[in-house]
Amino acid sequence: MDQHRLAMIVGQYKSGSTWLLNLLSRHPDIRGISETTVFGLCHRIADREQRTNALFGSTEWSGRRWRSQLSYRLAMRFGPLVRRRARLSASERPAIALDMPHRIRRQLKKNLLKCTSDTEYCRTLFETLGTWALPSGYLLEKSPRHIRHIPEICTTFPNAKLISIHRDGRDVAVSAKFFEPTHGFDHSFEEAVSIWKRNIERETAHAKTYDMHVFSYESLLSDGPNTVTRILEYLDLPRDPETVNRMLQRSSFQFMTGRRAGQENSKHMFRKGVAGDWRNHFTEDQLKIFSAIAGDTLVELGYESDPDWRTWEPPAKAPPT
Repeated sequence: MDQHRLAMIVGQYKSGSTWLLNLLSRHPDIRGISETTVFGLCHRIADREQRTNALFGSTEWSGRRWRSQLSYRLAMRFGPLVRRRARLSASERPAIALDMPHRIRRQLKKNLLKCTSDTEYCRTLFETLGTWALPSGYLLEKSPRHIRHIPEICTTFPNAKLISIHRDGRDVAVSAKFFEPTHGFDHSFEEAVSIWKRNIERETAHAKTYDMHVFSYESLLSDGPNTVTRILEYLDLPRDPETVNRMLQRSSFQFMTGRRAGQENSKHMFRKGVAGDWRNHFTEDQLKIFSAIAGDTLVELGYESDPDWRTWEPPAKAPPT
């Protein structure tokens, strides 16, 4: 595929990358692709057959939540009617493997098993996705954990565009508390904070070396039109106000969930859709732990203006009834 037409969303999980993928997929010149984590798979799994089985069986791109292609297609067709929400066209939804014709998926598996290097493996995957999706502008893939593999990505695809989104680590830690138990993760609070800090350090270092567009989840919440316009400018795509507003409307929290931002569903991928929710959850001990591990990082990112920012006190517990 034309390397000028590949873009990747990286950063940190629970920091708005799924929202961003949905939002940008609404642009007529972007075809979104769900999370493949292919560079991470290449790093972790040397055996090509095991790696390919993981790619097609355990990633978000594989459609692991669906029992069959038929159940997936029925859900895409009738799900919005059941939930009483607007239906998205196929081109507006980030694609998964089940969107591909069976013969293309079968041939892709065969081709991947023949690859003799990690570079060839990743190129084969994205060349196939690009040929199948036929994007007029960009093929856009989202794998937040690829922030750990930026040098490999840039070696494999020198002209790929990189978009990194970050979020207040305190809110990330809160979201992880609800997200991880249902997705097979079991990080302690200290581990969640340390992971966030390391990924921010990676993002900062890579942004100095590579052509990476970096912005925050909070800027997308507070100033969506200008934030999206700057992203589209980085991608050199049409960014007229009508297109930008439509993208924002058709990817909004209420459009995607049927709930207003702030209305919580702790079991949903989009739990609450607000910034600063950590104030409703942090304990005094968690405040001390976060400050010790990553308090300086909050100041570096502009989330706090003073290193001694621990003046907030957790809400008082309601007396027992």
